[in-house]
Amino acid sequence: MSGLTILWMMDKDLPDASAYHRSTNPERFAAVVEFAEQLIDTLETSYEVESSSGDAEVDFRERAEGVKGPTVRLTPSVGVPLVFGFTSMPGVLIRVGNSSQAFPDCGCDACDLQVDELSKDLQHLVDAAIAGRYVEDLTRRKHRWNHEGPWGRCSNERRLRWGEWKLIGERGWHRWPAWRKR
Repeated sequence: MSGLTILWMMDKDLPDASAYHRSTNPERFAAVVEFAEQLIDTLETSYEVESSSGDAEVDFRERAEGVKGPTVRLTPSVGVPLVFGFTSMPGVLIRVGNSSQAFPDCGCDACDLQVDELSKDLQHLVDAAIAGRYVEDLTRRKHRWNHEGPWGRCSNERRLRWGEWKLIGERGWHRWPAWRKR
């Protein structure tokens, strides 16, 4: 088989270009919002945590325009704080310590994200955070974070603009302790 034939076969599996700019059924992600709301209720009743309303401009500086309504801040007696924001997609933003993640991070037809996978990934992130398996490293140039559990390890890193670390938090390596159960 020639290289040309192999390339043609690979391109055959790619979605059409218009799928990257189309979201035909964003309402399917409402199930992720419902899952997050149930998760918040479970955390409030099971752990030593204080729940309060927050503001998207403060809690999600870089993504505040997508958040509708107040955020939900969960501040444990010990451990990493969690902040939930709900987007108009519909979707969920979660801030764990100094990093944030969106569920979904994209709703286009090309990505074809599945609600059950998004909910599972959100659960894994929260489980790691409350179990003390969430780590952050902040330097002047980079913000790194990872979490792990029986499902494996997930790592991420973001380059920072000049002086941005001052807005994020204290530099250094931080392993957040586990939350205390009620």
